[in-house]
Amino acid sequence: MHSLHKPHRLARPLHAVGSDQPEDAAESTATERELLIEQMVRKKGPKKQAGSNETRSSSSQPASPQQAPPSAPASVIESVLLRLLVGIFTVAILEGLALAASGFLSSEVDSTISKYVYPAFTPTILAFLGVSTGYGLWKSNEINKA
Repeated sequence: MHSLHKPHRLARPLHAVGSDQPEDAAESTATERELLIEQMVRKKGPKKQAGSNETRSSSSQPASPQQAPPSAPASVIESVLLRLLVGIFTVAILEGLALAASGFLSSEVDSTISKYVYPAFTPTILAFLGVSTGYGLWKSNEINKA
């Protein structure tokens, strides 16, 4: 009895099904496809990195704003903002964990957390939201300028 799930020993490859080409022609078609794919990849070529030989050879001409590396003050500001965001995020996570765990701790610790951490949690979240929004707007403006 013949099963539909088992391929027949003389079955043709899937890419040759429905074509009137012999198997050798189907294999050559597959090879041609692979060559076309290789050619397409070669046309794209490797991505140029900042500071490549082409930009160095044109050092006598002023670099356009798109080719210029980010200025030192901008990168310092970005570094400070990212560190600030990481710090605020860490504080917010620790405050949230303290608030979540306060119900399981002794009543003295619970009252201390409720007295000091609870009022500071919302301003911490708002600070993170404000700094992250400002950073996002600054970066999108920087991208739009380029």
